[in-house]
Amino acid sequence: MFFATLLQTEGLDAIYDYVRLYGSVSVFVRRLVRFHIGFVDELFADKTHSLQDKLKMMALVFAHAEIDDIRRINEYHPIGKHLNDIDEYWEAFALCDENKALGILDIICLKLKTLKDGNSPLCTRLLEHICESRMFQLNLNNIRFVAEKNGLEVENQDGSVYSCILNGNLQFLKKYVQDDINGFAENVVKDKYENFVSEEEVIGLLKNKRVKYGTKIDLIYHKDFLVKDGKEMDPDLLLFLIDADKIFASLDNVMVCYTSEDNKFLKELVDFMNRHRAEIADDIKSKTEIETGYDILLPAIITEACLDKDFSYAIFDNPFLGEIWKKQVSLLNEEQLFYVLRKKYVSFDYMNSKVANRFLHYYMEDDSEFNYGLFIKSLEDSEDEVLKAMASAKCIAKRMLHFKEIPHCLTAMGDSFEKFKRVGDNVKIPNVDGYKELVDALHSVKYLGKVVPMGKEISVRVLKH
Repeated sequence: MFFATLLQTEGLDAIYDYVRLYGSVSVFVRRLVRFHIGFVDELFADKTHSLQDKLKMMALVFAHAEIDDIRRINEYHPIGKHLNDIDEYWEAFALCDENKALGILDIICLKLKTLKDGNSPLCTRLLEHICESRMFQLNLNNIRFVAEKNGLEVENQDGSVYSCILNGNLQFLKKYVQDDINGFAENVVKDKYENFVSEEEVIGLLKNKRVKYGTKIDLIYHKDFLVKDGKEMDPDLLLFLIDADKIFASLDNVMVCYTSEDNKFLKELVDFMNRHRAEIADDIKSKTEIETGYDILLPAIITEACLDKDFSYAIFDNPFLGEIWKKQVSLLNEEQLFYVLRKKYVSFDYMNSKVANRFLHYYMEDDSEFNYGLFIKSLEDSEDEVLKAMASAKCIAKRMLHFKEIPHCLTAMGDSFEKFKRVGDNVKIPNVDGYKELVDALHSVKYLGKVVPMGKEISVRVLKH
């Protein structure tokens, strides 16, 4: 343990002094490396000595240490990480013969940040082995270096660097990029070179399951464009594109996101659609055929309460989409029903007692849109006498129906108000909710005289008909 003790007490200066004084250090280095496995980490962590001194020390280590000891050190303390960022990495191999240098390269697995040529046959051989063995990072400078060395042009007006690699004849570089597509994508982002990849190629990288999620996000911002088609995207990435407004606002992309989330409208998708209401509504109106999935998506849009009503109206306004929603008219709310009936997209044949009652409830709301013909049709088809009375009262009192229309309104209500047809008659009706509101409303427009409660009945005189 002499060497470990020496390092602990005297530090790296002791080794530098020994090398400087005695020159021949073969036995010393072999024993040092064998008995002090963390030596290389300590060497590069030293802030006192220059990089040049450290590379000279590494040259001694590589030249004199046993291969098995280098392999053991590298297993626990990877050596390559210390050399990857050094341009003159070859100086660490300056004292080695070619075979040993190549053997060490295979052990330490470099990923050089910068490829450079040295000035010796050994440097040239090391560089060839490094390139053939993919011991360099796939950044733009290294790709340029390798391409130039092998006569491949990677920067021209006809395509991106990426396409030049894939379409070129430099097979080892092409295979390297394809096999390490994640590393390539990370370097695309780091280099920020506009023509590294095209927008279409970024889409391919976004769909590539081997590219990390975080790198995909960086790629999206790197090119700063809108994704046209969200198909084949991972659900998490698609939701990010939706939330960040990095995808075209189209019905097809809405459908892709909707189906990817098990046919659910997540908040991010609802917010996206409402932000891009005009674009998506226009896209809905432009559809000329029913595509796969519309039979599920369109009814869901119609019934989603958090979506702007313009989406439903766009669906109704497109005659090519009618066969989907007309089969499910019962899904429409009163406002939507009013819209399609008023627009005559469906006829009154769709009216039944249940729908009529829904309309009567709708007309009792102060802000509901009113249509006299539809109101009368609802009265005729409803079987709820009290509801008809309450709705009529609300419409007469709040919507100020023209006086001459009131008898038609009462006629549509059925036999309950036949007695109102004779002017001058005093009539009695049940004193219950709905009926009382109706006679109060008729009294307010001077159709009936004073309303006199009489226990379970109401007495009133007919003034006009």
